[in-house]
Amino acid sequence: SNLYFIRNGIWRAYYHKDGEETTIWFASDGEAAFSVWGYVDNAYSLVNIQAMCDSVAYCISRAALNQLFSSSIGLANLGLRLMDHQFLQQENWLINPGSPRAKERYLNLIKETPELLQYVPLKHIASYLWITPQSLSRIRAEIVTNNIVMTD
Repeated sequence: SNLYFIRNGIWRAYYHKDGEETTIWFASDGEAAFSVWGYVDNAYSLVNIQAMCDSVAYCISRAALNQLFSSSIGLANLGLRLMDHQFLQQENWLINPGSPRAKERYLNLIKETPELLQYVPLKHIASYLWITPQSLSRIRAEIVTNNIVMTD
């Protein structure tokens, strides 16, 4: 039921399905990390959150955050924006799974958060893209072969 603000580092959220870990989001410098179940519903979460590298994060309990939100409309609006961001991220993940868009999603992911490649095992990136590690290897080889350059 805590909310974490990541000062530096990369975290991921995942759940277990059919004995496999499925990554549902990554969070990095300046982003918030929390389980919606734990934070919103104060319920046991099916989502695990894991730091992928040495990290510094600030933690605030649900009770303390709610007290802050009650004391300031500005902070309450910030909380709404954080929640909006989380819902958009989840919806995007749910709507855009797997191939043939996996290569496009991979390119966008590493363009937006290139440090993932340094700290996150490829199997977790593949699960986030809803593809197998072998499919991700093929995508990466195609990118190198075709000399695909990421541009803004």
